[in-house]
Parts: sequence; C-alpha cells; structure tokens
Amino acid sequence: MPDNPKFNEHVRNALALRVGHRCSFPGCDETTVGPSDEKNDAINRSGTACHIYAAKAGKPARRRHPTMTAAELSSIENGIWMCQTHGKMIDADEATYTPGVLVQWRKLAEFRAKIRQQFGGDIDIVSYRGDMDLASFEENINLSDSLGERIREYMIRSCAIDVWGRDLHNALRELLFEVSQNAFKHGGAKEISMEVDYNKITISYDGTAFSLDDLANHSSDRGGASCIRSFRTRYAKKVVLSYFYKNDKNNISISFPAKKEDVAQATPCCVTFDVEDVDWVKEVSDFVLLSGSCETIYLVPTSDFSFSHLRFLPPSFRNFTSRKVLVTDSMSESLLEHVKERFPDIEVMQIHRR
Repeated sequence: MPDNPKFNEHVRNALALRVGHRCSFPGCDETTVGPSDEKNDAINRSGTACHIYAAKAGKPARRRHPTMTAAELSSIENGIWMCQTHGKMIDADEATYTPGVLVQWRKLAEFRAKIRQQFGGDIDIVSYRGDMDLASFEENINLSDSLGERIREYMIRSCAIDVWGRDLHNALRELLFEVSQNAFKHGGAKEISMEVDYNKITISYDGTAFSLDDLANHSSDRGGASCIRSFRTRYAKKVVLSYFYKNDKNNISISFPAKKEDVAQATPCCVTFDVEDVDWVKEVSDFVLLSGSCETIYLVPTSDFSFSHLRFLPPSFRNFTSRKVLVTDSMSESLLEHVKERFPDIEVMQIHRR
C-alpha cells in the first residue's frame, strides 16, 4: 500500500460540490465554504475530504484495504466530504465509523444535495425515505458500557436522523434507552445486540421474557412505561413497533415503512393476504392464532380492502389478545370509521405513497 495517496484538487472539489459544500455527518449539514475578510476575493474553506478506506497503513488504520491501489485509494469513490470537526472524529475512531457506514452517509448527503437543488432550498426529505436506506451495521452493548452514550452514537451512525426525521430519531433514542435499561436492571440481561438493516432497527437481549406491553402496563409506572405509551400514542399509525420472543431472546424491531409492502420485511409478526383468495380469512385467522409470541400482528392485504371484506372477519377475531394493525394505502375515511365501529380493537396504519 502507498504511504499516503492524497486526493487531488479535482477530487476534493468534486466531493465538496456533490454535497453542496455541506458536511456529510448525519444531522450536521454544516456549510463548509464562505467568504473571508482577508481580501475581497478570499474564500474561507472549512471542509475536508476524508478517505473511506484509510490512505495510511499502521495503527489504527482499521479502515484500510490491503489490496487497494494508490489510484483506487485517491479516487472520488473512496472519498467523503466532512466539516473539520467530524472529519477528525471519523478518523480518530475507525472502529466505529466503518467503510460501510461512511459509504451510506455519502450516498445520503448527495441525495440531500440533489433534492435541495431540485426544490430550491432545504426541505423535509423524510417523505423520500423509500429512496434512502439506513446505514447497516451491528453493535453489542454490555452491562459495563455507558448506555446513554452508546445508544446516542448508535442512532447517529444509523442515519435515522436524516432518513426518518429528527423527531422520530429522538423518540427512538429514548425508547431504546428505556428498553435497554429495563433489560439490564430488571430483566437480568447480560448483553444487548443492536442491528440496523436498511429500513429496520432491531434490538435483541437475553434475560427474562418482558414484552413492550409488560413494560407499558407495569404497576410501578416507571419511565419506560411512560416512554412506550407516549411512543405508541404518537407513532403507532406510522411506525412498525414489533415485539416477539424467539430463541430465548426478547426481540424488538422498529421500522418506518415508505409503502405497505415494507411491513413484511420489517417484522415476522406480519401476514400478507389477497382478499380475492377464497381462503384469506382462514389464512389470517390461522396466522394470528399461531403467532403467540407476537405482541402485535400486522395485517397487510395485497389488494384493495373494502367494506365487504371486513364483514367476513369472524367475531372470534376479537378474542385474540394480540394487538392487530391493518395496513393499507388506499382506505377512505368512511371505511376507516366502519373498521373502528365494527372492530374497535383493530388499529389502522395508512401508508400514503409519495
């Protein structure tokens, strides 16, 4: 590997321009160019082109790729534009800021710049989340770790603050903290595994089986209970929040689907069905009956759901203790009111396509 394959001026300028001279660190978006008072034509540049795969070998250089050539290491494909603060941060902790994470950060930063250019300014890009992925990685948290700091770092790396929006990002950080704290302090968990996979965040932990409902309805009404109830009140109709117990572990998956088809990828506690199929009622009822470890069941019709379909659901459907969420992208207000009247225990999640 070459000693220090630097980016040339063309690559540095291109990296900066492709993100609109803004930092690529999630949630930062700092402008990295402006006027200088030194002279009338002077420019103050506060950004830096960072290597995704390390340019130098040796300690720590955890991001180095032993087979990459000098040309590959100094190419635009191996660069990401940062402000000075975050440029130093990602180079000082290459174990945390991996190549896979940085590649996704760069894609997201370029996507934001493209949307800004198209619409002439900063806009909320959450509605475009179907075109963007979270940064995928796995993380384990132990009893000895600083829980709040680790979860905060985890959420930043995931890009959720940009892809899912700042408010949901903050609410998720609080939810993950409360659930994890409960698992360690009251559930006897030894380790918590957190995974980000494209459009889903999953946490798994050992210890006592303790569901989100158990925590939300706990008699002591701790902070975790208030957090879960508040989260469900605000986000239940937009976010898939799923708990299930499998392989002696508690599992919680969280997703903010851009289309109803995403729900099946977000949780195993989901049944898709075609209302044109004569056996769809039996298929749905059997799934709900056999999904005992699922706290919430998501019902996703692959075709349009209407008034006549609702009447085929048997009265016994009300007897299932799991929460039931009907996911649709084409339900009128009239049908929504009819669902609430006929099956008040069925919640409806409306996912409107962009």
